[in-house]
Amino acid sequence: MLKDFKFGSEAITYIRSCLSEGDTLSKYLLDSALGRGQVKAHLPADADPGYIKRFRWGGVTTRNNTRQFLTTFISAHLIKKGKQYAVFETLYRPGDICLLSSKEHFFTHKLEVYYFLNSHDIDSDIIVSTVRFARSYPFIGVLTSIPEEESDIQAEHELPIDKLKKFVARTEYILIGAYDNEGVLIWSKN
Repeated sequence: MLKDFKFGSEAITYIRSCLSEGDTLSKYLLDSALGRGQVKAHLPADADPGYIKRFRWGGVTTRNNTRQFLTTFISAHLIKKGKQYAVFETLYRPGDICLLSSKEHFFTHKLEVYYFLNSHDIDSDIIVSTVRFARSYPFIGVLTSIPEEESDIQAEHELPIDKLKKFVARTEYILIGAYDNEGVLIWSKN
C-alpha cells in the first residue's frame, strides 16, 4: 500500500540542488517561488521514516511503484481542460542519432532536447515510454500548460525562450527524481 508523505524545507533544498544541475527549463524554475509550494512523495506506507528524507539514497520505493503512480498522475494532468503538457529534460542534443528513430515527441531549445506529452498522449504505454527515455540524472519534469489562444507545441521544432518561460510560469507540478531515481518528489503550488 502506498501513501503520500509531505516534506518541508529539506525537500526544497534537494529540489534546488537538482534543478541547478539541469538545463534552461531548470534554471528558470530555480528563479520561481519554490518556497511557496509544497513537496510530497508517493511511497510505501511502511517506508522507514529514517530514510524518507535521504532523497539521494535508494531502497525506499521501487521503480515499478513509481512508474505506476507517475503514469496515472501524468495522465490525470493531461486530460484536464486546456492545453496541458508534461515536459521532461533529457541528456540528448539536437542531431543525436537516437532522435531519428524516436517515437516520443520532442522539441529543442538551443542545444537542448526536451520530451513532451500533451492531451493526445494519455495512453499509459506512451507515458511510460516517454518518461523512460527522458530519464536523466537527475530526472526533471514539469506538468504545465499554455494559454488556449497559443498554438500547440510542434514536435521536432525549436521552442523559443518566451514559450519556455510560459511553461515555467504556468507550472503546476515539478517532478524530481529521488531515492536514486527509484522514486520522485512532486512539488506543487500551494
